[in-house]
Amino acid sequence: MYDSFAEDYIPVPMKFVDFITRKEWKAKLPRRPFFEKQIPQRITVHHFIGFDEDISAKQMYGFDGIETMLALQKHDMKVLQLNDIAYHLIIDREGKVWEGRDFDCVGNHVKSNNTNNIGILLYGNFQIEEPTNGMIIAFKRSLIEIKVLFPNLDIPKCIFSHREFTFTECPGEHLYDIINNIKWGTNSIYDGVDEQ
Repeated sequence: MYDSFAEDYIPVPMKFVDFITRKEWKAKLPRRPFFEKQIPQRITVHHFIGFDEDISAKQMYGFDGIETMLALQKHDMKVLQLNDIAYHLIIDREGKVWEGRDFDCVGNHVKSNNTNNIGILLYGNFQIEEPTNGMIIAFKRSLIEIKVLFPNLDIPKCIFSHREFTFTECPGEHLYDIINNIKWGTNSIYDGVDEQ
């Protein structure tokens, strides 16, 4: 166990994405300062279908920056009774990457499969919406950054969709197809990352 959010906490630098730190989005402190430590071995990708889990509702354009991040954190901590926001990274439609939990803190995004697992949420309902180009570029750039931080992580083969661990449609058909293309080499993590 260790304290990831002490006064002198310094976020992991993400140099090649538009990265918004916990401090910048005014994250609340975790309910308890201690987290189980992890060494990432896989990455699981999620989408967002809303707090009421309405699979027919569009979500991507409902992201409202700091307000949405605080709402996600509040929901995870108050409703789900988690220690903090569930995910390590949250990517919005503009391709901004928002810091959730530190990479070496165990997340809370895949039941019974959280340890050594980085959780990335792309904010949108990709069962009915298409991820934006900016989101996909930010996702790929994030993968490159994670690969630099954790050279032993076998990216892209270690990337999974939430549905590979449990019965769910997450991360939605549109994002699931993109993830599979990245994982199996028809769409490299390096393709298109120099755009924007």
